[in-house]
Amino acid sequence: MSDIFENYLYSTEELSSEEINLSLKFFQPIHLKKGEFFISKGETCRYIGFIVIGAVKAYAVDTGGKENVTCFKLKRNLSHPFQSLFFRKNQCGVSELLKIV
Repeated sequence: MSDIFENYLYSTEELSSEEINLSLKFFQPIHLKKGEFFISKGETCRYIGFIVIGAVKAYAVDTGGKENVTCFKLKRNLSHPFQSLFFRKNQCGVSELLKIV
């Protein structure tokens, strides 16, 4: 995982080697299976996800129970609910859930 993520960071051409090496220390691999949630209803996001293999969708469920996809991310991409992560707000109460697809 770290090689793929490290290559991704270099490919952005926005960080120095020193910044990349420092950043890598804050990431650790987790393995989620299809159907599992990266973040669920009622949670505040505490992590940034990097998708090595597979995909993640963010969706909201309306009052009628209909699932509305708000974002879909494929492999080699970062995934996180921005408002929840950076402003420490409970964005998943009524808005988005991130699910492995």
